[in-house]
Amino acid sequence: MSLAMTRSEREAYLAGVHVGIISIERPGKAPLTVPIWYDFDPAVGVWVITGRDSEKGRALAAAISVRPARLEGDRRPMARRNFGRELGDRKLGG
Repeated sequence: MSLAMTRSEREAYLAGVHVGIISIERPGKAPLTVPIWYDFDPAVGVWVITGRDSEKGRALAAAISVRPARLEGDRRPMARRNFGRELGDRKLGG
């Protein structure tokens, strides 16, 4: 039995609300593996938000391209996706 998902199965799973686990390779060290919020859009793929000065943020910046997160375009939609509109807005102070 294959455990492989079809593209539509992967997209349906990623569109759901789950705690993501990210593992980032670090030269000379064990990979950094931590839980993380993520968001998903089939046209864009998966993206994450983390502090750029955190160990996770520094490891990601060394491994992939990064850009600053925007409050309304990135952070608020992700908070609402994970916590619902009211609690997501409260977590962001507004």
